[in-house]
Amino acid sequence: MALPVGFLHSGAAFSQLMHNGRFVLGNWGGMDFLGKVPLLSGRLPEASPFARLNSIVDELQPARDKLRLVNNPFLEALIAGQYYEYLRWFVIVPELQRSWPSWRDGDEYHKGQLAASLAISYVTADPIGFLRRTAVDLVGLWTMPRWLTEGEQSAASR
Repeated sequence: MALPVGFLHSGAAFSQLMHNGRFVLGNWGGMDFLGKVPLLSGRLPEASPFARLNSIVDELQPARDKLRLVNNPFLEALIAGQYYEYLRWFVIVPELQRSWPSWRDGDEYHKGQLAASLAISYVTADPIGFLRRTAVDLVGLWTMPRWLTEGEQSAASR
């Protein structure tokens, strides 16, 4: 099961290398990963220059605990996917804007580089958790669009 995940990550990393001349996480240098940080990681050491999200990571420990209780990877992917967008745009980016002058004063390219550095720090802190989270996300991406609700099923059959 880990082989396809590793293959897809390798292909994506190689594609980024070919297009951008460097390896990056996700698109736009790590911005898409910012929503996953609080659901993935534990705290970074306080000495880390990127430990500024530790308070958010701490606050979301109950959400991580509840996600671990979900035994269905499809349901877990659906729940986590909802969290990602909300956390990225309504929690993490405003916190970085408020508390990090380099972020606040940087242009979009610089913010992408800072996001990539943050993502690398948190992935390095929990690589197994990142691979698991990615596998669950891939399961969700492949299956969720194929599921139909009762209303969608009846509309499709009409």
